[in-house]
Amino acid sequence: MRLLKLRLQNFKGIREFEMVMPEGQTSMSVYGDNATGKTTLFDGFSWLLFGKDSQNRTNFEIKTLGEDGKPIANIDHSVYAEFETDNGQLTLERVYRERYQSKRGYEEVLAGHTTDYLINGVPVKEREYKDYIDKLIPENIFKLITNPLFFNEQLKWEDRRRILMEICGAVSDEEVIQRNQNLKPLLDMLTGKTVDDLKKIIASKRKAIKDELDMIPARIDELVRTLSKTNIDYAAESQRREKFVAELAVLQEQKARLRSGGALGETQSQLILVEAKLKARKEDVESEWRRSDDIYHAKKRELSDELARNNRLMDELKSQINLQGQLMEEAHDREVAVNKEWENLNGRTFNFTNETICPTCHQSLPEDQVAAARTKALEDYNLKKSKELTELKNRIQQQTFQYEQHRTNKEKSEKALAELVTVIGSIENDIAKLEGERLFTVKPDVNSDAEYMQLLTQQSELREKLANLDATIVDEEAALSRKISELNQEIAVAINNMATSESASQAKARVKELEERQLELRRDFDVVLDQQVLVEEFMMAKVEALESVVADKFKLARFKLFEQQVNGGIKECCETLYRDVPYSSMNNAARINVGLDIINTLTAHYKLSAPVFIDNAEAVTQFIDCDSQVIRLVVSSNHRKLTVN
Repeated sequence: MRLLKLRLQNFKGIREFEMVMPEGQTSMSVYGDNATGKTTLFDGFSWLLFGKDSQNRTNFEIKTLGEDGKPIANIDHSVYAEFETDNGQLTLERVYRERYQSKRGYEEVLAGHTTDYLINGVPVKEREYKDYIDKLIPENIFKLITNPLFFNEQLKWEDRRRILMEICGAVSDEEVIQRNQNLKPLLDMLTGKTVDDLKKIIASKRKAIKDELDMIPARIDELVRTLSKTNIDYAAESQRREKFVAELAVLQEQKARLRSGGALGETQSQLILVEAKLKARKEDVESEWRRSDDIYHAKKRELSDELARNNRLMDELKSQINLQGQLMEEAHDREVAVNKEWENLNGRTFNFTNETICPTCHQSLPEDQVAAARTKALEDYNLKKSKELTELKNRIQQQTFQYEQHRTNKEKSEKALAELVTVIGSIENDIAKLEGERLFTVKPDVNSDAEYMQLLTQQSELREKLANLDATIVDEEAALSRKISELNQEIAVAINNMATSESASQAKARVKELEERQLELRRDFDVVLDQQVLVEEFMMAKVEALESVVADKFKLARFKLFEQQVNGGIKECCETLYRDVPYSSMNNAARINVGLDIINTLTAHYKLSAPVFIDNAEAVTQFIDCDSQVIRLVVSSNHRKLTVN
């Protein structure tokens, strides 16, 4: 895609400017002093295609400002361009307009903005315009091939590296190994894994082995220091413990005999026997009174339950009597009402009101017809009245029957209530009589029984004798307790010494295990180090191969794709070099020429070209050849206005 003409109207600081490619030239230069709008040309070109400035911003100020520093109102802001493409000439135009509206008849106010899009002079919608531009040249590729600084200054290193790999193709691990016989052992190690996976596995193994090796000396030292403090004979301590245990058993048996044998034991047995007899005699003296007391409580409970049951029945009968009284009143009221209705109906007389005029001819009917009609009407009236009187008489009889039925039920309930009141009174008398008899029943006093008092005296004498005997053995018991305590302490010391001796034996065995494990880990560590060296040798070989493949695609630019770590490892990166100078240390001229070299490779790879805008082109005295159209933006104090050459 080659730019033939670019026209800006009221765009940023440019009121109107048209840039036309001179005939017979593939590139051109635009001269101008500082702040004359050179960069604005590139901004306008980018905005025309993608709605962004050359710095990839969408929120930059498009409008032209007046002398007061405010945007000039009621003017259109547009960029127009003509191109030569593989499919012929193409024109594109984008117009940014203000939209005004009136509010209630007052002056117009700014309500927003609209953007118009034209392709070959034909207005299109925004979506159509964007789709067309994307097919013409995708935005991400446009940025790469129109600005020599974009690749190195605006892309992340990961994206730069990805693009290089896309252009040059990755060098496979198998290819690198096949070129170096020393790397052949890697083939077996890489089965089912990538080199990155293998590096992680080796690093993990190395760390695990090193961590374990670092801990072993401290563990051995701690165990050795413990052994130096231990010099105990396990068999001798075991014999001492058995001797003390036997002596302890003898002393405990002697102590037990002090209280269980002799006069003390015999006195304790006599006391137990006397106390048992005391308890039995007391139960015998009080047994008859307890039996009568149990009979009293059982009888009273039975009478109380019967009284409560009859009281509940009495409440139910009272409720039934009240209900039957209410039902009698209701039946009586209904009987009176029906009687009144019967009397009213019986007192009615027949009133003949039939028409005596023929409804067809409207003449008076003959007398015989009128008499027949009156007779028929009287018969019908009497028949209906008789039927209704009979129905009312039946209802009266029904209410009378119900009234009598409720009265009979009430009288039965009242009779039952009277009988129940008599029964309740009888029960209450029985309860009062039972309680009166209870008052004269007195609990017997056991202290009045001679046998019981004799046993009580024997109990007192035996307890006194037992107390005297107990005092005589306290000193013997205390002496035995002291000896038992001393033996228990000796046994505990022996057991502790045995445990210490056993721990020492275990510690010796553990030291031996740790020393053997240390040797095993050192052998494993050597194997892992050999694997790590092999992987690093592979990585260096791959770095050389990959950087060589990438270098073949460029004339000036070289790329550092890996960097050596302090720990000896290799880390991926992507830094552009020119004559071994990193991009960050290059001067402006070197940066621009290296950028043009990269653009040449990218245009060949993507099979797309677009105008390359070189800002601050005055910094370069000699440009490399560029396969794309070049528009140099040159600062020149001799040109107060933009000039195309």
